[in-house]
Amino acid sequence: MDFEPDSKREITLDVGKVSIQTLGYSILGGIILSIPFFVIWSDTFKFSYIFRSMMNWQFTVAIILGIPIHELLHGLFFSIFAPSGFRSVKFGVMWEYMSPYCTCTKALKLRYYLIAAAAPGVILGILPLTLAFIIGRFDFFAFGIIYIMGAGADFMMIWILRNEKKDKYVLDHATKAGCWIYDK
Repeated sequence: MDFEPDSKREITLDVGKVSIQTLGYSILGGIILSIPFFVIWSDTFKFSYIFRSMMNWQFTVAIILGIPIHELLHGLFFSIFAPSGFRSVKFGVMWEYMSPYCTCTKALKLRYYLIAAAAPGVILGILPLTLAFIIGRFDFFAFGIIYIMGAGADFMMIWILRNEKKDKYVLDHATKAGCWIYDK
């Protein structure tokens, strides 16, 4: 969809500040969530289990693979909603912050942009965390917390866009962490 240049508004995030805020929220959230997790599952494992579950090679591989999978999930959802499909998706790294990213080069309806922004945090963060509470696996708990933290900028952007009118279109910013909001 083509837009008039004067109908757009820029929204950007300071990646450094977002990283610090996300770390703080994640530590606080991890502490708060660990209390009910340990109350529910305290009789099934000991501290040595926690240490072993996070120090095994499978956990390490899962954490490392989760980084590109996070970006691929953005790409998958962008490609579902973008008119040009996967041709509208670009991947890269913000080397200054060692932060990989995925961007969509075509404007999406706000609701589709929000879905694509939320997908990795839900799939890699919230679902494993929920499963951890159901089956008592600390490694799932830790993985979920780590990937909720990894989706911090995504969740922050969703929060910023929450009050936008539903008829708006959103285009990822080409050079910054953020987006352009377009009127219909």
